[in-house]
Amino acid sequence: MAKHFGEEVKELPYWLMFLLAHFAELVSRLTYDKIRLGKLSNLTPSSIYQSGEFYFSDAKAKKQIGYTPIYPLDEAIDISAAYVKQFRGKTEKASN
Repeated sequence: MAKHFGEEVKELPYWLMFLLAHFAELVSRLTYDKIRLGKLSNLTPSSIYQSGEFYFSDAKAKKQIGYTPIYPLDEAIDISAAYVKQFRGKTEKASN
């Protein structure tokens, strides 16, 4: 999906991200009450788990109810990426 936004993707091993998340959560919990940095860390083990790769298939829907997609996958991704770019631009203008 990142290629549709012209962004380069940097990948870190899952185990390393999970370890860093545990460390960040520990540090933020230890220092939160003492120095009030504002909020706890957003990088948590559960956020790493939830951001993992997920795969979905429409095979069951095709088989059981005769589902046919409105757009082919590549076209649907392009449409979604265009919408997100447009929405991202509106939110950036509103925040300025």
